[in-house]
Amino acid sequence: KNGAMAVYQRGAGTIVSDGSAVKEAFGPDRLKLYSTEAYTVLDATIRQTADGPEEFSTCSEVEIDTLEAVAAATDLIMLMYNFEGLDLQGLGWGTSAGKPLTLQFWVKSNTPGKYALSAYMPEGGGDIVTFAYTINQSAVWQKGVWVIPPNTAAVPANDNTASLVIRFVLAAGTTYKGGTPQPNWGANANNLHAAEQLVDLGAVDASYFRMTGVQATIGAFPEGVPFQHRSYGEELAACERYYQSTYKLGINTGETEASWGDGNVTGPSFSTEMRAAPAVTLYTYDDADAGYVDSGGTNRAAVATQISSKSVRYLALTSGTANTWVAYRYIANAEL
Repeated sequence: KNGAMAVYQRGAGTIVSDGSAVKEAFGPDRLKLYSTEAYTVLDATIRQTADGPEEFSTCSEVEIDTLEAVAAATDLIMLMYNFEGLDLQGLGWGTSAGKPLTLQFWVKSNTPGKYALSAYMPEGGGDIVTFAYTINQSAVWQKGVWVIPPNTAAVPANDNTASLVIRFVLAAGTTYKGGTPQPNWGANANNLHAAEQLVDLGAVDASYFRMTGVQATIGAFPEGVPFQHRSYGEELAACERYYQSTYKLGINTGETEASWGDGNVTGPSFSTEMRAAPAVTLYTYDDADAGYVDSGGTNRAAVATQISSKSVRYLALTSGTANTWVAYRYIANAEL
């Protein structure tokens, strides 16, 4: 959804690696920035940036804030996009009549070179197909087109789970490189994720990778097809299937508009029905803390309950003064 990177719901996301866990952050168009726990000092930010080729005015940008060259075999940085199985049913995959899927995109980086791209399907034990493209010039937009062949063996699940994962690799250690390029679907292996990757984006100070104009079209179109521009409202509704928020982290809106004591309070219905019942984080306006805080404020507390894909109820618990003016805001995340 939102391949023109026009809808920017979440604000800049930063991964700060410390060697302890996988790091993830989301940017425009549900692009997920991912790094493995092998990185120990790498910091990177994903954000919306006012740049783009031809008919595009915005892009998703990954910028390396604290560089770290690939050192460990399991180092890996990539951008990921998950397709729901529900969106893949028209491909006819899993049959001899399966259709190809053309993925097109615009990229720009101040670190030119060869980049790896792959598609992975978890069904049928896990299949992968690989692709590579070269950014020829520094800081110049160029178009990439990949005709993904049909997977005649694996059937995408007809549900809301991830059935196709696209991976744009930015840097990779030896665990994920060195495999023989696989232009047709076959068994997954770690060394295929970045089979032909040569660029190490994390090793270049202030390096960036920008992307926009991402579109998937059923059929084989080696030169790509005209981008399907949709209204902002259509794009926003598509994005809200996965993420909705009445509060932006770090911004005090100063609102105090609800009042209740202990008990269940019905929150507003989501503006768009979400993919699934989301994970909900509540934020409370707390006079004592002079702003919105996580739901365990100085004299306020709340938990989300009865969560569905359409709405959420709050269990509001006030300690100290009963029936105090309290405003609750939420972040609801149903991302794959």
